[in-house]
Amino acid sequence: MQHVFFFLKVPDFSKDNSSLTLKEFFLDRYDGFRFVFSFIIIKLLVGFLLLNFASGMTLDVLPEFSFNKGGESYYYGLYLASLSIGALLGALSSKYFDRFPLGKLHIFMFFF
Repeated sequence: MQHVFFFLKVPDFSKDNSSLTLKEFFLDRYDGFRFVFSFIIIKLLVGFLLLNFASGMTLDVLPEFSFNKGGESYYYGLYLASLSIGALLGALSSKYFDRFPLGKLHIFMFFF
Protein backbone atom coordinates (compact mmCIF):
# COMPACT_ATOMS: atom_id res chain seq x y z
CA MET A 1 0.00 0.00 0.00
CA GLN A 2 2.93 2.36 0.55
CA HIS A 3 3.73 2.35 -3.18
CA VAL A 4 0.38 3.84 -4.14
CA PHE A 5 1.68 7.40 -3.76
CA PHE A 6 5.00 6.68 -5.49
CA PHE A 7 3.84 7.96 -8.89
CA LEU A 8 2.07 11.02 -7.53
CA LYS A 9 3.48 14.26 -8.94
CA VAL A 10 3.29 17.26 -6.61
CA PRO A 11 4.27 20.67 -7.98
CA ASP A 12 7.13 22.42 -6.21
CA PHE A 13 5.70 25.67 -4.83
CA SER A 14 8.95 26.78 -3.24
CA LYS A 15 10.25 28.04 -6.61
CA ASP A 16 7.26 30.33 -7.14
CA ASN A 17 8.65 33.87 -7.44
CA SER A 18 5.30 35.70 -7.32
CA SER A 19 5.02 38.11 -4.44
CA LEU A 20 1.86 39.18 -2.72
CA THR A 21 1.57 42.80 -1.71
CA LEU A 22 0.00 43.82 1.56
CA LYS A 23 -2.96 45.36 -0.27
CA GLU A 24 -3.59 42.12 -2.23
CA PHE A 25 -3.30 40.15 1.00
CA PHE A 26 -6.01 42.19 2.72
CA LEU A 27 -8.22 42.15 -0.38
CA ASP A 28 -8.00 38.34 -0.43
CA ARG A 29 -8.93 38.22 3.24
CA TYR A 30 -11.82 40.61 2.66
CA ASP A 31 -13.15 38.42 -0.18
CA GLY A 32 -12.90 35.37 2.05
CA PHE A 33 -14.79 36.99 4.91
CA ARG A 34 -17.40 38.34 2.51
CA PHE A 35 -17.96 34.80 1.19
CA VAL A 36 -18.17 33.23 4.64
CA PHE A 37 -20.54 35.87 5.98
CA SER A 38 -22.76 35.98 2.91
CA PHE A 39 -26.43 35.40 3.63
CA ILE A 40 -26.65 31.82 2.34
CA ILE A 41 -23.51 30.66 4.13
CA ILE A 42 -24.64 32.23 7.42
CA LYS A 43 -27.97 30.40 7.23
CA LEU A 44 -26.11 27.13 6.64
CA LEU A 45 -23.68 27.82 9.47
CA VAL A 46 -26.48 28.62 11.90
CA GLY A 47 -28.30 25.44 10.90
CA PHE A 48 -25.18 23.33 11.33
CA LEU A 49 -24.47 24.99 14.67
CA LEU A 50 -27.94 24.20 15.98
CA LEU A 51 -27.76 20.65 14.63
CA ASN A 52 -24.38 20.10 16.27
CA PHE A 53 -25.65 21.53 19.54
CA ALA A 54 -28.74 19.30 19.51
CA SER A 55 -26.76 16.16 18.69
CA GLY A 56 -24.25 17.01 21.41
CA MET A 57 -27.02 17.38 23.96
CA THR A 58 -28.55 14.09 22.83
CA LEU A 59 -25.25 12.25 23.18
CA ASP A 60 -24.68 13.90 26.54
CA VAL A 61 -27.91 12.62 28.13
CA LEU A 62 -27.64 9.05 26.81
CA PRO A 63 -25.57 7.77 29.77
CA GLU A 64 -28.16 9.19 32.18
CA PHE A 65 -30.99 7.56 30.24
CA SER A 66 -29.22 4.22 30.29
CA PHE A 67 -28.52 4.58 34.03
CA ASN A 68 -32.20 5.26 34.73
CA LYS A 69 -33.23 2.33 32.57
CA GLY A 70 -31.17 -0.18 34.51
CA GLY A 71 -27.64 1.09 34.83
CA GLU A 72 -26.15 -1.27 32.28
CA SER A 73 -24.00 -0.41 29.30
CA TYR A 74 -26.30 -2.61 27.23
CA TYR A 75 -28.93 0.13 27.15
CA TYR A 76 -26.36 2.75 26.25
CA GLY A 77 -25.30 0.63 23.28
CA LEU A 78 -28.92 0.24 22.20
CA TYR A 79 -29.45 4.01 22.34
CA LEU A 80 -26.32 4.64 20.29
CA ALA A 81 -27.30 1.97 17.77
CA SER A 82 -30.77 3.45 17.41
CA LEU A 83 -29.28 6.90 16.75
CA SER A 84 -26.94 5.44 14.14
CA ILE A 85 -29.71 3.49 12.43
CA GLY A 86 -31.91 6.59 12.39
CA ALA A 87 -29.13 8.66 10.82
CA LEU A 88 -28.50 5.96 8.23
CA LEU A 89 -32.18 5.66 7.34
CA GLY A 90 -32.46 9.43 7.12
CA ALA A 91 -29.48 9.66 4.78
CA LEU A 92 -30.78 6.83 2.59
CA SER A 93 -34.29 8.28 2.38
CA SER A 94 -33.18 11.87 1.74
CA LYS A 95 -33.21 11.47 -2.04
CA TYR A 96 -36.95 10.74 -1.92
CA PHE A 97 -37.67 14.00 -0.09
CA ASP A 98 -35.72 16.16 -2.55
CA ARG A 99 -38.87 17.12 -4.44
CA PHE A 100 -40.47 18.87 -1.42
CA PRO A 101 -39.69 22.45 -0.30
CA LEU A 102 -37.19 22.34 2.55
CA GLY A 103 -39.03 24.73 4.89
CA LYS A 104 -42.36 22.90 4.67
CA LEU A 105 -40.57 19.58 5.03
CA HIS A 106 -38.92 20.74 8.27
CA ILE A 107 -42.25 21.86 9.69
CA PHE A 108 -43.98 18.62 8.74
CA MET A 109 -41.18 16.37 10.00
CA PHE A 110 -41.05 18.27 13.29
CA PHE A 111 -44.68 17.42 13.98
CA PHE A 112 -44.24 13.90 12.61
